[in-house]
Amino acid sequence: MPVFLACGVIFYFSLATEPDFYRPVAVVALTAVCAVASRSWQKTHLCFMAALLCALGVLAAKVESWRTGTQMLGSEIQTRLTGRLASLEEMKNGRVKLTIDVISTAHPKLRYAPERVTLSARKVPPDMTALIGPPSI
Repeated sequence: MPVFLACGVIFYFSLATEPDFYRPVAVVALTAVCAVASRSWQKTHLCFMAALLCALGVLAAKVESWRTGTQMLGSEIQTRLTGRLASLEEMKNGRVKLTIDVISTAHPKLRYAPERVTLSARKVPPDMTALIGPPSI
């Protein structure tokens, strides 16, 4: 049982796009009906039970990803970022590490913009300083 559940979870997280909630539920319902209907044929029943366990793994992964609600970018994307500099650190290789609290994004505007990003730059203006204390609005 755990192997087939894990196969469903692996399948879910290997999908290119996240499916809607009704699709895993429909697959679980369909395979459950087929498993019940095929009880008189042992080999067919076992195949449908394995498929049902895989579908339950997909559904469990969907519920867990919905429950945690983690926002993810689908791929690398270039955007214009506006934010407050939270910290500025010089690295050993001569670059500068910037931690920025994101205020907004543009061109394109990200629907799920991160709250904070860490960037590295070759150089920054000499008068750039990190925000001290809580941001004022």
